[in-house]
Amino acid sequence: MKDYMNIFDPYAQGKPIEDNVSRALAITLDENLLLRERFIELINNALISNGEKLILKPESPEDFDVSIQQKASNMAERLEGKRRIIPVTLLPDTAQKEDKRDGAKNPETDICIVCGNGEISDFIIVEVKLYSTSAEGQVKHQAYTINEMDKTRDNVDVTPVVNLTWKDIVKLLLYVNALQEERDLVLGHYIEYLRNKHTNWFPAVPFSAGMTREEAWERIDVLVHNCAKKLDSIYENSGVSFSAGIASYMYGVFLNPKQAWGYMQQFHVCEDFSNDDGRFQGLTVAFWLGNNKPQSEYLFGTWSSTKKDMSWTESTTITPDGTTLKCSIRPYLKFYDVRGRQIMAAYPMLKALGTKKSEVLSKFPENGRWSKEHDTWSFANLKKRLLSADPAVFDEEEAKNFEYNFADKLENSNRTCLNIALGFEIEVNIPVEELKKRDKGFLHQADNQDEVAELVASVVKAVREMIEK
Repeated sequence: MKDYMNIFDPYAQGKPIEDNVSRALAITLDENLLLRERFIELINNALISNGEKLILKPESPEDFDVSIQQKASNMAERLEGKRRIIPVTLLPDTAQKEDKRDGAKNPETDICIVCGNGEISDFIIVEVKLYSTSAEGQVKHQAYTINEMDKTRDNVDVTPVVNLTWKDIVKLLLYVNALQEERDLVLGHYIEYLRNKHTNWFPAVPFSAGMTREEAWERIDVLVHNCAKKLDSIYENSGVSFSAGIASYMYGVFLNPKQAWGYMQQFHVCEDFSNDDGRFQGLTVAFWLGNNKPQSEYLFGTWSSTKKDMSWTESTTITPDGTTLKCSIRPYLKFYDVRGRQIMAAYPMLKALGTKKSEVLSKFPENGRWSKEHDTWSFANLKKRLLSADPAVFDEEEAKNFEYNFADKLENSNRTCLNIALGFEIEVNIPVEELKKRDKGFLHQADNQDEVAELVASVVKAVREMIEK
């Protein structure tokens, strides 16, 4: 993403200042309910270790209020009925030198949060620093000043200072982003804003069998961004650029423009964990070729850049830059409505396709529009053609699944038209042993020495060379 397209990045900001970074965090907390809940949990974990009571979970939107740049006098007016003040520092790391600037008569805090369940609420004040300077003295002074400004009431309790780091926040942002199926524009922009301004806040542990799923997500997030940069370098003069992000729970790399390679617009990098012992086993690089009607037409078009000989579909290994990796290739048929939304999918046997474009096109229906009542291109004829083909298109179990889903989602529905797309799912497996050879230290998104990203970029290049003329 270009900086000027980011909603948190002013035109001529230059070096980021604390006010902009803290304002962006406040906006993101206000917009994303899941992030808000996890942020409160982060503070609660620190409160528990200090023997303090938990912040109560909000029961309605009115129970959580976030604001920025509040003077102590303004906050004192809102303190009535609050259980306590919770001072929080947010720093880049835990190595700090003390900041003595704590004597202002009416100090201003960066972020102010009121959170509770309606009856019992707490007052959270957050002092933000972008560099290694302690803010404990400053935030304590703010808390006590707020308490003492209104002499008409008793003071409320002030908890010990909760110290958070920006790496805690980045980890939280990435975790929430990975959990959400639908893209959150505000959260995505904030992550990219921090990544562009503070790449050192995005460290990731090396791949290992003992890593947790969260650690794998963090490392994959760094990996896909570094991979996009390496692919930009490989295809520098091709008119194609690459960007990284989240799509359908998975970290992906996207081709820009979307039609750049015709038959594919993105690939995903997924973590593999054992179902038996829960240990990390490696990565899967997944490609979906012909994933919609235009892509499928390009993949099988006799005029396109893809090979007429499709014997590559029988490959079980691929060798990017001398490294032999296992791969699996599975064909699929996807059924879409006229707006491009997927209705259902079915999975033909690979042997039913043949190894030439001409064979595939002679055995499978054209990638055109099918109508419920059309004489030739009817749903009934499509179903008959797929189920009565010789040799069979589907194995016995898949044929039953197809027949049931076709009746349920198409024949017995109100749909009158559909498009179909024939394509391939390619999965390339990179075992953890191979990852460990290349991943020897802690990396971040700005690191040019990400050898795993180089390997994944080589996998992409090898897959393209396997498919194209």
